[in-house]
Amino acid sequence: AFKGCTSLVSITIPDSVTTIWHLAFYGCTSLVSITIPDSVTTIGNQVFRDCTRLKNVEFKSVKAPTLEGTVTDLGIEYEPDSEIYQLLNKYFQFNGYYPLYYAQFIDLVGKTKKLNIVIPANEDVSGYDNILYQLYFDLDNKTVSDYVALDTYSIDYLNKVAMIPNEIKLSDEVIIQNARTAYNVVTQDLTKYGYSKEYLDGLYEKLVNAENTWKLLNDERITHVYEFLINDIENLGSKFEFSKINDYYSIVKRLDIVNRHDLKYIDQSNVESFKKEFDKYFKDLNEDVNILTDISTLPTTSVNKVGLIVVSSMITTIGIGAVVFTILKGKIYR
Repeated sequence: AFKGCTSLVSITIPDSVTTIWHLAFYGCTSLVSITIPDSVTTIGNQVFRDCTRLKNVEFKSVKAPTLEGTVTDLGIEYEPDSEIYQLLNKYFQFNGYYPLYYAQFIDLVGKTKKLNIVIPANEDVSGYDNILYQLYFDLDNKTVSDYVALDTYSIDYLNKVAMIPNEIKLSDEVIIQNARTAYNVVTQDLTKYGYSKEYLDGLYEKLVNAENTWKLLNDERITHVYEFLINDIENLGSKFEFSKINDYYSIVKRLDIVNRHDLKYIDQSNVESFKKEFDKYFKDLNEDVNILTDISTLPTTSVNKVGLIVVSSMITTIGIGAVVFTILKGKIYR
């Protein structure tokens, strides 16, 4: 819409713009000043080419927008032996023949007088010192405005909550967790940056709904995977009996498939009381095993508890902590 406009002296790009497209302001020969909002992440090639009066560019983004290059011949050239040609050919060449062209502001990068630049007041500004910005702008005399841009934490949250899909699956766990982590460190009032309270509330609601949906899906998965195991634990009851030791051991082996992350979803409210009873039971068993070890001359047929040696070995192998889990109530925590 502005290409070739000769009456435009200054322009402030709208906050809704994320990319300034190729040739958007090409040939606006009266344009002197540009303000680029923090919503802009990419500036296409030749956007302000042949804006011959351009002097001032203000950026409001904490991170410098990416300048797009092209290998297409733009009808303007570098001298093959020039310093700029050698620099770009050294760092950006990839096919051994065509140099990469950048012509965002007035002319090819490095072939125009350096422009005045204004950047935000944030301490975490980045990207404005890259080689292309160094060639286009007078960074030694840059101006730092009073404007504080969206910081990296706010940008990170806005980007990550946008990545949460509308249809939540169990595989989306990391995406949701990352969005929550990003939200937890946001300190800025985002309404000061053109985001309405309704919009921000909607983003947070999206995050919370995703967390709740994922939890329901995960609870269903746990219920499905462990329902038979839980039933077996309940059927064994809370009283320890030697006749059930093989059942206990079988459950312990099956519990090897329990993901540590899943344990928090299982009700463990009665663990402590059961553990006390458990410890007492196996302490008695171990004492009996020690007695049998001391009385080695006693015929094994006269000591019905000799099988406890096997039990003791089993305890050593699997550990008390693992067996304790076999006495959980087994109801899924909701």
